[in-house]
Amino acid sequence: MAHSLVSLTRAARSARSALASASLAHRSLWLAHRSLNIARGPVSCRSLSYTSRVSDPTQAQARAHAAEGEDTGMVDEHPVTFEQLRPQLGEALYKALTVKPFKLTKPSPVQHEVFNLLPEVAQLYDKNSNVKRDLLVKAKTGTGKTIGFLVPAILNRLAAIEAVEKAADGPANAAHKVKQYVRSTVGTLVISPTRELATQIAVESQKLCSHTELETRLFTGGTARGMQLRDFQRGRRDIVVATPGRLLDLLTAEPDVAQSFKNLNVLVLDEADTLLEMGFRDDIESVIRFLPPSPQRQTFMFSATLSKAIQQIARAALSPEHHYIDVVPAADHSPVHAHIPQYVTVLESADQQIAHVMRLIAHDQLANPGKSKIILFCQTTKQTQLFSTMIRELKTNASPAGRNTYIYEIHSGKGQTQRDRASSSFRADYSGASILVTSDVSARGVDYPGVTRVIQVGIPAGPEQYIHRVGRTGRAGASGRGDIVLLPFESKWIGNCLNDVPIKSLSAEQLEKETLELAAEHDADPRSFFPASNVKTKPRMAFQRDAPREPIRSYQTPVKRVVESAVGEVERLCEQLDEEAISQTHVALLGFYGSRVDELRVPRRDILDGLNDWAVSGLGLPNPPHISDAMLAKVGFAERGPKPSRGGHRKSFGGETRSSYGLKRSQTRSEREWDDKPRDFRRGGDGERKFGRGREDGERSFRPRDFRREGRDGEERRPRSPFGRNRREA
Repeated sequence: MAHSLVSLTRAARSARSALASASLAHRSLWLAHRSLNIARGPVSCRSLSYTSRVSDPTQAQARAHAAEGEDTGMVDEHPVTFEQLRPQLGEALYKALTVKPFKLTKPSPVQHEVFNLLPEVAQLYDKNSNVKRDLLVKAKTGTGKTIGFLVPAILNRLAAIEAVEKAADGPANAAHKVKQYVRSTVGTLVISPTRELATQIAVESQKLCSHTELETRLFTGGTARGMQLRDFQRGRRDIVVATPGRLLDLLTAEPDVAQSFKNLNVLVLDEADTLLEMGFRDDIESVIRFLPPSPQRQTFMFSATLSKAIQQIARAALSPEHHYIDVVPAADHSPVHAHIPQYVTVLESADQQIAHVMRLIAHDQLANPGKSKIILFCQTTKQTQLFSTMIRELKTNASPAGRNTYIYEIHSGKGQTQRDRASSSFRADYSGASILVTSDVSARGVDYPGVTRVIQVGIPAGPEQYIHRVGRTGRAGASGRGDIVLLPFESKWIGNCLNDVPIKSLSAEQLEKETLELAAEHDADPRSFFPASNVKTKPRMAFQRDAPREPIRSYQTPVKRVVESAVGEVERLCEQLDEEAISQTHVALLGFYGSRVDELRVPRRDILDGLNDWAVSGLGLPNPPHISDAMLAKVGFAERGPKPSRGGHRKSFGGETRSSYGLKRSQTRSEREWDDKPRDFRRGGDGERKFGRGREDGERSFRPRDFRREGRDGEERRPRSPFGRNRREA
C-alpha cells in the first residue's frame, strides 16, 4: 500500500504540467494509468528533461550539447502556476508568494526547475535514503534565483523543527525542545559575495518567512560586529545570510557561533562565480570545515557561469549525486540577456566624454518618459565621486528633468549605513528621473527594479564585470539598454574581450541626432509625451523621506534647447572643478589601467598620454597632473617622458572645505541650488560650514560629532539592523 502511494505521488509530480487543463475525472484516471507504468520502471519525464545524474558538470554540458534537438527542459509547454505547486509549498509560503508580500502568479524558469524537484530537495538527511538533495544551478542574473533557493531551504527548516517537535515527550516538552533547537542550531547558511547582495537576500528571506515564525540573521562587514553577534545569540537562528569575511571571523573567534553551525542543514553558495572572482575561494573552503560533511549537509550552488574553478568547488562542496539544472538556452552562449540592446561609443577625443554621458541621460529620460532609472558605473571610487558631483551640477540645465533628476551615490568611500540607505532609496525610487552613480559594489546580484539603462564610463575590470553590470537592467524579462563610453586609447578592448557579446557601435554624432529627434517630438506636444500609465503615484515608505512624492509629469520646455546646451554647460562646469580632485582621480585611473595593459593591447605610454589628455581637454586642467617617478612606478608606469610644468594653477585640498568632491570653494550656481534644497546642520555651533548638499541621494547630510546621539559607552549610536533582534522582542 505504501509503495502504491509513493508511486502515485511521483506520478502526480511528473505529470503536473500535462494535467494543467485536464478535468478532475480525467486526471484521476490518467494518474491511475500512469502509476502502472511507473510500477514497471522508475522513469520520470522530469529526470530526462530537467536534471541528470551528474558527478562532473562538464559531462553534463557535453551530454546536453550532444542531445541538441531533444527536449532540454528549457521551455515548458505547460508552465505550472503557484496554485498547482500549493501542496508542495505549504500554506505559509504559498501565501507569501501569491498574496503578500510578493503577489506572484507563476514561478520564473529557474524557480520552476527547482520547485519541480520538491519535496525531494527539501527533505531532511536520511543516511538510508538515496534521494538526491544537492543542486548545481546555472542561470543568468535577474531570473529569480533567490526565491528559487530560499523556498526549499525554508521548507527544510520547517521540517527539521517538526521532527524535533515529534521526538519530544508531550506538548510542554516539545515547546521547550523546539525553542532550544531554533536558538542553538542554524538551519540555512547563505554565503554572498557582497554586502549589498547579502542584505537583499536577507530582505527576501524575511518576506518569504513573513507567515512563519522563522527569522533571518545578517553577518556582513561595515556594521558593528558586536551588535550582530549579540542579536545572533539572543534570537532564533533559522537562516543566516553572510559575506565570507565576517562569517569566517565569527566562526574562528566565537565558539558559540561555530557550535551553532555544526549541525547545519543547508548551505547555499550564491553567485559562486563572483565569490571566486573576488578571491574568496580559501575563505569558502575554511568555512566549509566548520560545517557538517556532505551529504549530511545539503548544498545549493548557483552561478551564471560554469568555469573550471566552479567545477572544482562543486566537486568539493556538493554530493556526487546531485541535480544539475541549466536554464541558459543552449543557443545563448553569452551570459548577458539577449533582449538587452547594447551599444559602444569610442569617442574621437576626451573632451566629448562628459557631454556624451549627459546626452545618454537625456536620451533615456526622453525614451522612457516618467520611467527613466539609470545606473552609471565608474571605474574607481575617486572617479565615482567626481562624476556624481559633475552630474549633480549639470542636471539642472543639461537634462530634460532638470532639478527633478535625483542622484544617488554608492562607493567604498561611503560607510555601510550610507550605502545601504542610498541603495534602498534608489531601489524604491519611482520618480521617473533617477540616477545611481556607483562603483562595482553594485555590479553583481543586487536587484534594482525598473532600471531602464546601464551606462559604463570606461572599460570595466574584465568581460565578466561588463556582463554583470549590464545584468542590472532588463531583469525578469523587462526591457533595458546598455551603453559603454570609451576613450580613444580604450578602443581595442571591445574586440579583445567581448567577441561573443552582441554589441553595436554608436557614434557621438548619431546619439546627438537621436536625442534631438526625441526632443523635437516632445516639444511638438509635451502634454501627450507622458503616457497616463507612467504617472501613477507610488506609496512612499517611511525611509523614503528624500524621494519625490510622485513620478515626474513634465520636462523643461523646450527640451531641444536643453540637449543642445550640454557642451556649453560642461565647459562652464570645468571652470569650477578643483584641480587637486582631478589629479587624485587621474592617479586612481592610472592604477586601474596599469593592471589591464594586456587587455587594452596598447603601450603604457599611450594610456598615460590618453589620461593626460582626459585631464586637460576633458576636464579643463591647464597642464597634465604632475606625478612623481616613484608614483608612476608604483602604479605600473615606470617609463616617463619630460615632466610637464606645474605652473601656478594647482590648488591644495587644505585650507578650503568644498561642499562636494571635485568643486572649488568659489562656485555660484551650486550655492544657489543649495539654498533651494532641504539640508541638515548647514552651520555648526562654532559657525563652521558643514557638508550636506540636500538629500537627493537618500542620505543624511554630514553632522559634526557634537550633534550625534551617543550611546552609554560614549560611542556613536548605530542604527539597528532589521535582521537582528527577534521581531517579537522588538
